[in-house]
Parts: sequence; C-alpha cells; structure tokens
Amino acid sequence: MLKAVGVQTGVYVQDTYKPLENLQATLGIRNTYYSLTNQLYFEPRLSVKYELTDGLHLKGATGRYYQFISQAETNLPTSFNQDFWVLMGSEGIPVLRANHYVGGISYMKEGWILDAEVYRKDMQGLIRADYENSIEENNLRPLWSYNHLITNGEGKVTGLDVMIRKTWEKYTPTLSYSLTTVKHQYDEINGGEHFYADNDQRHELKFINEWNLHPWTFSLNWIYGSGLPYSIPTEIISENGTSRFVYGEKNNERLPVYHRMDVSGAYEFKIGKGLGNVGFSLFNLYDRDNVGNRSFLLDRFDIFQQGRILQVKQVAVIDQILLGPTFSLFINFKF
Repeated sequence: MLKAVGVQTGVYVQDTYKPLENLQATLGIRNTYYSLTNQLYFEPRLSVKYELTDGLHLKGATGRYYQFISQAETNLPTSFNQDFWVLMGSEGIPVLRANHYVGGISYMKEGWILDAEVYRKDMQGLIRADYENSIEENNLRPLWSYNHLITNGEGKVTGLDVMIRKTWEKYTPTLSYSLTTVKHQYDEINGGEHFYADNDQRHELKFINEWNLHPWTFSLNWIYGSGLPYSIPTEIISENGTSRFVYGEKNNERLPVYHRMDVSGAYEFKIGKGLGNVGFSLFNLYDRDNVGNRSFLLDRFDIFQQGRILQVKQVAVIDQILLGPTFSLFINFKF
C-alpha cells in the first residue's frame, strides 16, 4: 500500500449581502496550499436565497471542492469492508475534485416545513483498488490479492430530496424521500463504460415520528431503501489446479430492498443541578432479514457418469444478513 505525508494550509473568506430586500447572496472563497503537489487550490462557493412570499423561498448554491484524502473503493464481493484511505497527490494520484450544483424551494410557516432540492455533483480523480481472485482446489471461497490502484476515475451524482415536517405541541412527524443516481467511470473497469456505483441507492424513504410527553419522549421510525448494486460472476476459469471467477458487466444486479422499523423511549429526570435520562431502543422491530452483502463461493460435487466420476463446479450464493431485533438500554447524565 502507498505511504505518504502531506501538509495542507488554507484560508477562507465569506461575505453575505442583500442586493435586494428579498434576495440574499453569500459568496465564499477558499484557497488551499497542498504540500504533496506544491499547488494552490482555488475553491469558490456561492449560495443565494430569494423570498417569494412570507415563508416561501427559492434557493440555489454552487461551488468547487477539493479533497486531499480519499477512500479507495474495492471490488471485493465479500462480507468485510476492505476499503482503505489514500493521501491524494502521492505517486502521481490526482487530487479529487468536485463541482456541486443545488437548487430548491422551501416553505416554513405555522409549524410546517416543506423542502425540496435537486442537485448534481461532478467528480474527477476517483480511485479504486483492484484485487484478483483465485480459488485453490481444496478451498471453496475465493482468495483475493491486491493488484494495483486504479486512478483518474470520474463520477456523476444526480438526485432529488423532498422533506415534509409538521410540528404540533406534542407530536412531530417527518416524511422524507430521496431519489439518487450515482455513476462512476474508469478506463480499466467495465470496458470504460459508466456503471452504477457501489453506493447507488435509487430510492430511500423515511417516516420519523417523535412524541414529546415530558418527561417522556418516544420515537417510532421506519426506513425503506432500494437494493444496492453488486456484481455476479458469469464464468469459472480453471487452470493448473486453480480456479477463478470472471465477472461480466460491473454492478449488473441489485440486492433485495432494505427496510426496518426502530422504536425508542427516554425518561428525563433531575439530579441536583444536573439532568439525566434513562431509556431504551429496539432496532429492527419486526425482524426483517436485510441483506447487507452478497458473496459467492465455488461449490463442487462428484457425479458418476458412464463409468467415470466427474467433478461438477457451480457457483453458490452467500448472503450476509444484517442485525435482527436488537434491544438496548441507556442512561446519560449532564452536569
């Protein structure tokens, strides 16, 4: 793995002004010096807010952002997170750059909050660690060995976020929905074609309920998310006592949908001049078997055919199931 030491220093200035009575603009400029590349990185940002009527606003923002340390994703179809961090600028790895664009509308009045945003993010300088797989004759699971670091990837994120909240005296429900597409592109992966990124979750819906019944507070939350993408092997190649999986199009399948319900409650009390609370939480209330990861192993069995014993190889699927119902108790003190 790569080892490097870098230093970054920066300065940031920001000013907010109102060219019109119902228009507010904030301009920010960051300038960062990065020792590994011996360069200055100029990052302008602009946000605007326009009041249409009382409580109803249009808003927009744009900006350029640089990232000097980045996580290298991997292509390991296993149950364990093998991602690692890389200092950008070392070994000729380009600094990660992103341009953000956001536009939306919001309404806040009489306890209501309605907010909707559309956004886009263009990225350059993504990195990914490439691993090779091999399966020895006496093993079932693939053994993965680090090959090299793939650089100069590009990415595009587009999406829509919508949130509705209403606050009453003792009850506050919040409903939010996200529609997102995340695509990456590397010259060395998927024939240079764009593919859905590992974190491309197309739909996510959250329904959050909060009750403030002082000194008690309760919450009941439900979360739904569409399945994340993963790659399936399309072929098994065997030679010299070793087999390996060959994968076709990158991230060409999706895991089952994800959903769960959580519930929690807390009781607040006084301790002298301090405060404390004691409570409980129950994660995954209705015991949903959510698949967090799908991996593959090489299954073998012998068959007797025409007086000979033949070994047949096939791909078996293993699903990593996330946490089932999990009950917790807690107590906190504040002095």
